[in-house]
Amino acid sequence: MRLRYKSVLFFIGALLIACVVIGISYHFYVKVVAKKSIVVVDGNITINYLNGNKLSSKKDKYEFSVTNNSEEDIYYYISFKKINVKDINYKLICIDNDINVYGKLKNGIVSSYIIIKGNTTHNYELTIDSKDKEYKGIIKIGVESKKEEKNLMFADAILKNNKIVDKKTAFNESAIEDEGLIKTTDDNGNSYYFRGSVTNNNVTFLDLKWKIVRINGDGSVKLVLNNTLDAVSSYYETDKYSFSDSAIKKNLDSWYTNNLSNYGDYIANFKFCNDMLVEDETGFYAPYNRIVLNNIPNNVCLGTKVSNKIGLLTIDEAVMAGASQKENKNYYLYNADITDSYYT
Repeated sequence: MRLRYKSVLFFIGALLIACVVIGISYHFYVKVVAKKSIVVVDGNITINYLNGNKLSSKKDKYEFSVTNNSEEDIYYYISFKKINVKDINYKLICIDNDINVYGKLKNGIVSSYIIIKGNTTHNYELTIDSKDKEYKGIIKIGVESKKEEKNLMFADAILKNNKIVDKKTAFNESAIEDEGLIKTTDDNGNSYYFRGSVTNNNVTFLDLKWKIVRINGDGSVKLVLNNTLDAVSSYYETDKYSFSDSAIKKNLDSWYTNNLSNYGDYIANFKFCNDMLVEDETGFYAPYNRIVLNNIPNNVCLGTKVSNKIGLLTIDEAVMAGASQKENKNYYLYNADITDSYYT
């Protein structure tokens, strides 16, 4: 069988992109109102809400701009406040800094640690699909603190802006609701994974769309490409069971070299799990017993580890994300544009 596959990589280092997150405080200082426009000055940035900062069902399109009046780079965030409805979709775009965020309208951070260069303006358009529902809310934009600008890591930003769920998860059913960011453990310590129909785990890197799968115990972050690669590959060229010398690893490494290698300083060299253990009692592979028979996936590798900068999801990670033996079209790994099967 020849299947398409998703690629996976790990991120390290300072936060480089904005993802949809929640929960950063804000401070505003000067507000000037002129007709419908509201101008807010926060330190060295000026926010111009061109048709106001209040969201209402009277209009479904809003425009605002953020201007850096200084010579230095500044980080800022965008958030929604006092939202009074559910199940309304929004889309936020900014062609000046390649932001394209979408999801359910709800209270919290829409995008954080957005960098704006000195003497530069970012122009935004927010579109809300109200479906004739009544709704209200407020757009809030503010400057991030300088201390966090320097010290915040990618994993820190995810943890800072999500409520951590610490619970025992039942994996025998598909996750069709947003179950959030859940705490667990892996080989290196505390780990956190997204589960269900979450919408705040989107990342754009090198013009490619990715999903955050989990934070690893060593502080790196695992991303999965939100698409399949153009190449089609068998898993093995011969009957071998090692990912290290597999055909699919050669294809992944080649794709990495052609597309990501120039940015290798930001991508962690991680140990991907190749779990091909056979249990003596049943004669089945350990992952089959663990997932199919016992419904106990985990991120602790019981097999061999392959050190690399790119690899594949494990079946455990797919199940922890929300997959089950039944079809699930309501969790973040499902992509209607992917019509072929792909490997884990």
